[in-house]
Amino acid sequence: MLELEEVKEKRKQKGQEEKSLSERDRRIRRDVDQALQDAGSYEEFLENLSSMGYELRGRKHLSVREPGAGRARRLDQLGEEYTEERLRQRFGRLPIPEMTGEEIPIEWTYVFIPYRERHLTRYQKERFLRRYRQGKPMADSKTWKYRVAIHELKKLQEEFDFLAAYRIQDKAQLKAISDATKEQLWENSRARKQLRKEMVPYEEMLLLLNKLQEKQMEAELYQEGYQEFFQDHQTYQNLLGQLKEMGYSLSEAEQTDAYFFEKEERLRIERKKILKEKRIAERLREKAEEKENLEAQQKEKNRETSARGRRKGG
Repeated sequence: MLELEEVKEKRKQKGQEEKSLSERDRRIRRDVDQALQDAGSYEEFLENLSSMGYELRGRKHLSVREPGAGRARRLDQLGEEYTEERLRQRFGRLPIPEMTGEEIPIEWTYVFIPYRERHLTRYQKERFLRRYRQGKPMADSKTWKYRVAIHELKKLQEEFDFLAAYRIQDKAQLKAISDATKEQLWENSRARKQLRKEMVPYEEMLLLLNKLQEKQMEAELYQEGYQEFFQDHQTYQNLLGQLKEMGYSLSEAEQTDAYFFEKEERLRIERKKILKEKRIAERLREKAEEKENLEAQQKEKNRETSARGRRKGG
């Protein structure tokens, strides 16, 4: 019962928090949640927000400004789950603390942190180097030993598939694809805004459906004989009555919700694919430019060597 009470309390707090937010804030939170869902790191999350048309501001506190909006909105004012610390935690990482320079006399222990792309903190790297130079292998190293190599192989496979799919011959093609993805992201953002406009007449009904879904489990438990959920059952029935007064049955509301969810999901998947191709194209461009620079430096070095040889021979 304790766990159930905790769940109910969290739901209550979340509901109160939602009520205190303006429609603009709820819209920003939905976009932030979607940008997080499509990202593999905090940096990709910021890039996703930018691709949605948001202007990012602030160093100490991240703020976003919607296209055409007069003022920016601080994310940490949208709820406790939207502080930078909590946002980073969704990727399993916290901001790296400053090193004090003090030696901490503890034995090394490897802590498994389950998230998509784990990285050693600066402290972990320094501890590892210290033990490595002392000839002491790091405990439980099998879990991360090949991570970098596997990650690089995955990137190489992505790049190979990309080059083969688009038959890339030169850097100009990569730039053309990168430019095209920017246009595609703009079109995707425009389609999302159009979908939001389409949803406006249904917002009250969808908000009511969301409240119904939050109480559905308790209402079903009451139907099964759990009398402690009587109040929740009554709330559920009242919400059903409100939905009926709006002219919708529960099945009609669920169909409407599914319709918008499907359209949102298609746009989300499309944007995720575009962002991936954009990253690969830009990564390949950077590699090509780096190679060109190295070749140019080598040619210059060879010319200087040849010139010195001629002067000595003369």
